[in-house]
Parts: sequence; C-alpha cells; structure tokens
Amino acid sequence: MTASPEIIVGITIMPPKHRDGSENLDGFMSNGLEQNSIFLYDVLREVDGIHPKLVTMPGRLPEENWDATNPFYLDKYTGIGPGYAVFNIDEFTTKYTLNVLLMPSVTPPVQTIKALRKANTKIIAVEYGHKFVMSMETMTYGHLYDKTREAHAGVSLNVVLPGLLDGVMYSPHFEEARQHIAYSHGVPLHMTQPCPYVWHPKIINAIMDKEKKAKPEMVSPYFSIGDKRNRSIYTVEPNVNVVKTNLVSVAVVELLEQHRPESFDMMYMFGAAPRLVTNPAFIQRVKNSPIASPRGTTNIPKVSFEGRRMMSAVYSYARVQFAHQWHCPLNYTLLEAAYYHHPLVHNSPFLSEMGYYYHMNNVFDAANLTFRALRHEERDDLETYNHACDKVVEKYLTTNPMNREGYRSLIRYFYNGGGSPITLPSYIEDHANDLRYGAGNIAPYNFLQ
Repeated sequence: MTASPEIIVGITIMPPKHRDGSENLDGFMSNGLEQNSIFLYDVLREVDGIHPKLVTMPGRLPEENWDATNPFYLDKYTGIGPGYAVFNIDEFTTKYTLNVLLMPSVTPPVQTIKALRKANTKIIAVEYGHKFVMSMETMTYGHLYDKTREAHAGVSLNVVLPGLLDGVMYSPHFEEARQHIAYSHGVPLHMTQPCPYVWHPKIINAIMDKEKKAKPEMVSPYFSIGDKRNRSIYTVEPNVNVVKTNLVSVAVVELLEQHRPESFDMMYMFGAAPRLVTNPAFIQRVKNSPIASPRGTTNIPKVSFEGRRMMSAVYSYARVQFAHQWHCPLNYTLLEAAYYHHPLVHNSPFLSEMGYYYHMNNVFDAANLTFRALRHEERDDLETYNHACDKVVEKYLTTNPMNREGYRSLIRYFYNGGGSPITLPSYIEDHANDLRYGAGNIAPYNFLQ
C-alpha cells in the first residue's frame, strides 16, 4: 500500500512584533483569533502526514524574518514553549510549497491568495467568529457605524473572497448558520464543514506564570476554600456585539443586591468600559437601577465597570464567573474557568454537564445559581464538581485523539476536493443532526445541486 503524501498546511497568524518594531504581546496573548491559530497548529503538528506552518504577511514581520530560512519565533515572546516559527507567506507563492492554507486569523491580500491558488494551494476560510450575527447587525445598524472606530464595528456584507475559496471550516457552535456560511463564502455546501473546537491551558498558564514572576505574592489561580475572592463575581463579556453582553449580568446583580445583599462583596464587569459606560442608553439604565445609590446617579456601590484586562488581572479580583451568551456557546474563558475549577455560572449547552448551568436567558434561574455559586466552598462534593470540569475540558483539548482525527480527516477532505471521509467527535455530529433540517419545506429541494 502506498503511503499518503505529507500535506503542508499554512495557518495564518498575526505575531506580536511587526515590521515597524512595535510590539503588542498582551494583545496577542489575549486575542482569541491568535489563540485559535496556536491551538490549531498544536493539533496539526501531532497528526501523522500533516506538516503545519504558521504564516503571515511580510508587513506583520520584522524585515529580518522575511526569508523563510530565518522565520520569526514566538517562543521568546509568549512563554508557550518551543517550535512556533512564523513564516512570510509570500515565500510560498514561488519558492516553497503550501498544499492547504487555513485562515483563522488575518486574511492575506487577494493577490497573494491568487498566487497561492496558481501554485495549487487549497484556500480554506476558518470561521471561529459569529459573522452571521455580525452581518445581521451590519444590515440593521451599518449606517450608524463610525468607520474611524474599531474594525469590528461592522463586517462586510459582500461575498467573502468570491471565487477564491476552496472550502470553509467553522466552529461547531455555528452549525445553525452553516448554509449561510456556505452561501456568503461562495462555497458549495459539501465544502462547508464543522471542525472541532480546541483549547489548551498552555496560554492561560503562560499568562499566569508571567504575572507570578512580576508579582511573586500572587496566589494560585485555582479555586481554593477560604479565599476572600470567592465572594466576588467577574464577567468578561466584551460588549462588542450582541452575542456576549452584560444585559443579563446586570439583572442578576440587581436581583442579588435586592434579595440577598449579604451573599456577595462585588461584581466586576470586565469589558464594560469603554463601550457600555459611554452608551447613553446604558447610562440611563444604570441611573434607573433599583440598586443605584443615590438613585438617579451612575453609582452602583457593589458593581465595578472595568475595561478589558488580562485574565491574570481578572482572577486577582474574583473567583465566581458569571457568563451569558446568545448563539455563541463556546468560549475560551469558560474553559479557562473550568480548568481552574472556578464556580462557573453559564448558559452554554455545549458545557451543560459542568458548572452552574441555566437555560438561555432565564435571569431568575441565573440569579439563584449565582447565589449558590457564591457558596461554592460549602459544597460537600467539590471533588465531583472538579471532575466534571476536567471531563468537559478534556473533550476540547488539542491533545484529545478525537480532535486530532477530526482535523486530520478534514485536511485530507479539503486537500482531495471533498473526496475522502470525515470523522468528527460525536458531540459535533449529534449537534449537527439536531439542527439540520434537510430539504426544508420544498422537496426534493435539489435545484442547487
């Protein structure tokens, strides 16, 4: 039997040091898109027959790292371990070979993609962000966006790289948008496939290790009985679009303060500034809050509206995480909290086997569960709780053999133009089967075939 050829796979990333010499290490370490690239690389480098390479545009690299013989190494900047070389993607348009390009982070210029396609590289978009929801926001509020503000204030409604994509992989929690993902990328439905959601504690541990070196007095990020931070709550919803906001957490803290004020010390809303605290509607909401003091002011004594911070800073304030999402049930911060065995109040159906799970937008249930989470250390089954957290985390680890097999089969599927089988973890298949409604209302609904 002839062995399958090795497939060289490029993975886009935006490293923390740029051509102009500027550095943004904190932004890199806390950016979910760049973490996606690292974790995807970690999975693929342990798969037989696949050779991954991190790639980026030359403008994202110091000039001395443009030649492929001298790549940029993330190791000395990140503390996540050796082997993370970043190459100039232009080197693969003529000198070297890429069989497949995955784009979870930055998207190369069109001329680069065309050159890669000319060199027979398969171009695969990787969707880890909920662009369907963001597109709906742009449809409704696009005329209000200030284009001088952050790039993610709106997304393009045009077809993504028309005629230049060979396929799309998307995170399994976006299954309900699969057909629109295919349509908006100009890709056939059979070339639009879910991929395993993967994570590893190496990045959050590197962040905590760096903080520990700077502040030796810092205590362990793991939950521990008797820690005064067990009486405080943190949220990390970024409030940049509707999928993750503080709408429900505001209701929860109001219910707690009105009915069980003795149960908690503080709620810290990381990500509320600057967007929420400069939003006139939110300011009016705070002024009318039953727990504002004095009433009619923006002061809520036991709520602190904070900017986005590194998780090492977040954990220094509180240990009970309250999370709310809408159509975005997988998030690294949830897995990080589970990894450290924090009392986690959440509404993610993908993680419902662990933590304090409430359904959808049920604020009264959420408030009751938060009250219980604040008394987490009183439980007599903490070991069982921690085991449930570990079991859920294991499902999503980059080291999980099912996740590696899933990506191995997906890479070969796209490399072969859709001509080989895909083997995915059972939770992805089960979720897809629950949501896919086949032919719709018109049978046989095959006019697009």
